[in-house]
Amino acid sequence: MGTEETNNTIEIVRQIYQDDYYKLKGHLNHSMLCIYQEDPVLFWDLWYGRKEPDPESAAMAFGKMVHSAILTPEEFQNEYSLMEGSMPKSINMEKFCEAVIEGKTLTDAYMANYRVLPKDAPAKAKELYNELKGYIRCKQEGKPPISEEDMSRINTILTNYKDHQGVQEVINKGDNAMNELEVRFQHDCGLPCKSKLDRIQWDMKEKRVWIIDLKTSSHNPTQFVREVERGMNSYLQQLAYYTMAMKETYHLYNDWIFEYYLIYIGSRTCNVYLVRVGEILEDRIWKIDEDICAIHEKIERGENQSRVERIGVDFETRGR
Repeated sequence: MGTEETNNTIEIVRQIYQDDYYKLKGHLNHSMLCIYQEDPVLFWDLWYGRKEPDPESAAMAFGKMVHSAILTPEEFQNEYSLMEGSMPKSINMEKFCEAVIEGKTLTDAYMANYRVLPKDAPAKAKELYNELKGYIRCKQEGKPPISEEDMSRINTILTNYKDHQGVQEVINKGDNAMNELEVRFQHDCGLPCKSKLDRIQWDMKEKRVWIIDLKTSSHNPTQFVREVERGMNSYLQQLAYYTMAMKETYHLYNDWIFEYYLIYIGSRTCNVYLVRVGEILEDRIWKIDEDICAIHEKIERGENQSRVERIGVDFETRGR
C-alpha cells in the first residue's frame, strides 16, 4: 500500500483547501465507508446525490460543539452564539420562528401556525416570542445556538479535560501537533479519499505518531470501553482509516510507529476519561483497502448508476 519512504526528509504540514470539506463530493471518508459496509443501497444513493444525508441529531450537534470548544476554541467563539431562553420544542414553534425571521408580524406568524381566536393571538404571539427570541436572534445571525444548559455542560467538560492528568500528558507527547487536520489523498486504486483527524502528534526523531480522537457518548465509560474492545462500533476502524490517510498523505512507512488514544467525554455526566488503544490495526487497514477498491471498481464500471447518471442522457424525456 502506497510508495515506500525514499529519504529521511518528511514534512507533516497543513494543506489549505479552497472548497469546504463537508461539501466536497466524490471523495470517500470514513463515515461513507461505514454506510457502504452497512447499507450499500443507501451508500450509492448518497454517493450519486439521489438522497440527502439525515439531519444532524441533537447528540451529534452537541458532540460537534464539544469538539470545537476543545480543539478550535477561537473558532468556537466565532461560530456559535449563546442563546437565552428556549429552543423550539415542536415543528410549529420552529415554523413560527422562521415566519418571524422572514418578516411577518408576531401575530401573523403565530396565526399561521396555531389555531387561536384572533383576539387572543397578539398576547400569545408575544409570549411565545419572548420565550424564543434568543433562538431567533441566533438564527438571524446565522450562527448555531447554544443553550445556557449546554454551555454550562461544555464549560464543565473543558474544566475536566484540562484537569485530567493523563489526558494532559498524552496531548503533550511528541514535538509537533495539529488539531482538526484535514487530509485528502488518492488511494492506490485511484479513488479520491478524505479525512479529518481530531488531533495528530508526531516526533520526527523517534519516528512516532500519536492519533487522538475525541468521543462524546451517553454511555457510561465501562460500557464505552467494552463496545470498543468487542468491535461493537466503528471506532477502531476509524483509527485504522486515519492511519491509512496519514501514511498515504505523508509517506509515513518503514519504521514509523503509531499509537492511539480515545478521549471519552460523557455527554450527560461531563466526565472525561483516557482510553489507550493497544490493538494492532493492520488487519483493519487491509479490510479498508479491500472495500475502497471494491467501491472504486463499481464506480469505474458504472454500477449502481441510473442511465442518466451513467451517460448523461435521459432518453425517456429527451425531445419532450
